[in-house]
Amino acid sequence: MIALGCSPKSLPTGAQKVGHTVDAKNKMIDWEGYDPNSTVHPENITTEELQGLWNAYEGVFRFGNNISTMKLNIPFIIEIKETACRRNAKDEFKNFIMKDNLLIIPDNLKPDTGIINRLTARELVITWKRENNYTRYYYTK
Repeated sequence: MIALGCSPKSLPTGAQKVGHTVDAKNKMIDWEGYDPNSTVHPENITTEELQGLWNAYEGVFRFGNNISTMKLNIPFIIEIKETACRRNAKDEFKNFIMKDNLLIIPDNLKPDTGIINRLTARELVITWKRENNYTRYYYTK
């Protein structure tokens, strides 16, 4: 279990504090938009540009009306090998589907849907969408 923004006294048993959250100053975020300064057009993204291990030390999330930023001491990752990925170093790789700038990881109940917002040789910004909630990670190589 991973916890963000909790004091050590309030961490659940087995949880590890990996960073902290603060209320976001900029709340005007286009969660599903694509950065025109990316080096690849969204319709031309292929798995080749995504290959490798990406680390995120920053993020922002929206749950309901709450928008907060995250500063992580331990990075969240996405690692991509061919057409499979994992979002935790302890997980097994799962096949994914690319559709334009969407990275879709099928699951039994609901797929994980990642919206690629920016892609360069060294930067990858993905917003993970679950129902009406968004979590964006700023990954780097």
